[in-house]
Amino acid sequence: MFKQLRLFALLILPLAPIGVMMPAYAQKNVGIEIRNVSKNDAQAKKGLNDPGRLVPVKFRFICNGADAGKFSNLEAALETVNSDGARSRVTKRIADGTSNTLREESIDLPLPDGVFARDFKLTLRGKFRLGNAANLIEVSEVKTGSFPAPANLIEYKN
Repeated sequence: MFKQLRLFALLILPLAPIGVMMPAYAQKNVGIEIRNVSKNDAQAKKGLNDPGRLVPVKFRFICNGADAGKFSNLEAALETVNSDGARSRVTKRIADGTSNTLREESIDLPLPDGVFARDFKLTLRGKFRLGNAANLIEVSEVKTGSFPAPANLIEYKN
């Protein structure tokens, strides 16, 4: 009897995840791709409650997945190293969206007057659902880089 039970378990257990897992083709092609990140110090606005300014940082990204899928719980986290050596961090919730759509978002980075963001790390996190499936796949992407120095800080040599 135990031999039959072990044989049954060996045959059935590997098949059990098939009923609850997302198809393999959908898992392989699911992800977020950050295309570019840019900031514009010239478009900075005055801060609401604190001295300083809010610098808009724009980023373009695409959520890759099956056509019937939807991305949800998207969040952007921007971390910067500034010209004064301090670090800044800001997060923003992004509206849910469909697959394979290029999107552009903006996040306001609070900075003190006279300080500029130098290096950045942008992290996008979210979840992907294929059609009406119960399972969610967690997806994330990280892009690092440096912002160019503002034009008024560049010294030109003759």
